[in-house]
This record gives sequence, C-alpha cells and structure tokens, in this order.
Amino acid sequence: MLTSHEYGIHIIHDKIGINSSYLMKIKTNQN
Repeated sequence: MLTSHEYGIHIIHDKIGINSSYLMKIKTNQN
C-alpha cells in the first residue's frame, strides 16, 4: 500500500499529466 506521502505525489502527478495533455490538445487545435 502507498503511504499518504506517496499517495499525494501520485495525485499531483495525475493532475500534472491531465493538465499537460489538456494543454497539448489546445496547442494542436490552434495549429
């Protein structure tokens, strides 16, 4: 099982991944 600290890191990485993929969609749509 993940510790609370490791779980928090996973949540942050998930949010960063979602944000980066969202930004990439915007960039590709503008091209």
